[in-house]
Amino acid sequence: MTKRTRTCILCGTGLALVVLLCVIFCIVFSLNSAATANDADVEAIQDVAKEAEILISGPRNVVDETGALDMTCLQTYQTRIDQTFTSNFGLIEQGYNAMQQICDSFDETTDVVLENKIIDFSTKSLQIDGDTATLVCDIMMLQKYIPYEGEGAYRAVFGVSTTTETFGFVKDEGGDWRVSSSSEMDYQFGSTRDMGMSNEDLEKIFPTREEACAYAASLSVENICPLLRVN
Repeated sequence: MTKRTRTCILCGTGLALVVLLCVIFCIVFSLNSAATANDADVEAIQDVAKEAEILISGPRNVVDETGALDMTCLQTYQTRIDQTFTSNFGLIEQGYNAMQQICDSFDETTDVVLENKIIDFSTKSLQIDGDTATLVCDIMMLQKYIPYEGEGAYRAVFGVSTTTETFGFVKDEGGDWRVSSSSEMDYQFGSTRDMGMSNEDLEKIFPTREEACAYAASLSVENICPLLRVN
């Protein structure tokens, strides 16, 4: 009698242990799946934020690396806008119209931006609540700017900006995150020397926009900002 009771107890204990292990496995599996999904959301949100910052700063990006008007820039800009922002985001129409005006009036005297490039990005906080999210981040951007200096001269200028951005996001029906709002604070802009990125000023003046753009395009971030310390 005692032996049978002990056997039943052992069987019951074994069954309980199996059930417990199954429950633990399910919980761990669920947590790992959630962590993976969350990591994917975090990466996607950060990537969209970087693209949004470049697009917000981009209406003067109307030339290719040779300095010639890029005839596809408006179409490309619109496509990137559609993939990045919600349809009611306030700066979409403003940015597109500004680029269109620059294209319509483009001539040898037009000031242009060859490139806006994010060189440091740091997340300060990120809150994800279902299909909405809020990201606060510090962004540092390098700009290659080619202004017309008059009398057939073009200057290659390199500037660095820093800002703290707060982006609002919503997830669309396809599962993609899009920027629905943005606000900026603590914006600063200056030469690479002013911003502590370089001890040497690489600005140069050229007789043609083509030469100025070729020079700017040939320089990497490391060339322009040798003192850059990224997070």
